[in-house]
Amino acid sequence: MVNGKCDNMKPNFIICGTQKGGTTPVMRMLMQHPDVFMHDGEIDYFSVHWWRTPDWYETKFLPAQAIGEKSPSYMCIQSTAKRIYKYNPNMKLIFFLRDPIDRAYSHWSMNKRKGKEGRAFHTCITSKEKINYWQSHAYISRGFYDEQLEIYRKYFAGKMLLIKTEWMYENTQEAMNTITDFIGVRNFKVSQVKYKTSNCQIDEKDRKMLEEIYNEKSKNYMALKSWMQF
Repeated sequence: MVNGKCDNMKPNFIICGTQKGGTTPVMRMLMQHPDVFMHDGEIDYFSVHWWRTPDWYETKFLPAQAIGEKSPSYMCIQSTAKRIYKYNPNMKLIFFLRDPIDRAYSHWSMNKRKGKEGRAFHTCITSKEKINYWQSHAYISRGFYDEQLEIYRKYFAGKMLLIKTEWMYENTQEAMNTITDFIGVRNFKVSQVKYKTSNCQIDEKDRKMLEEIYNEKSKNYMALKSWMQF
């Protein structure tokens, strides 16, 4: 107990992204764990609501052995890593990395479904917007995983768990065991999760263009077979 506050009200792990990488089903599975308190939804404290106090942030949690949240915006906003480190330098961070081409298309499909995007996918990925890494319509650059993760490695080397999304959905129990080992709680049995994807009818020329971009910009991701700890 410090200043009338219970230490085990503070989060000790965060699912940081990527957007459209499967963070929501993992959040829901962790919410079923008896030793985990997982906030339902996205708080965006370190990315959007950073001006609020830590007390405001901590009202979102209840005591548990492991306390966490998921906010995919954390991965793509450069200043977030330093803010998380300042709050808790021992925070454990989990990143789900989906095939960046499928991620881009799924991101575009989501925006189109929500009425936020009226352009064709080809128009979006050939526009100059692709260089604006951190914008909500940055379909290509949000898949530049190496650049985003490098910022986090400066602060959290040895405290980052990278999981390939496709591997997680094909090996759900093994992936969840990896996650619970990482955050320091017992393994528990989970149900297989269906991988909800957009029907990726991407033109082959567009796909080839994106492959060339990501082979250059996300080299470490392309070498990632399943999961690893950084």
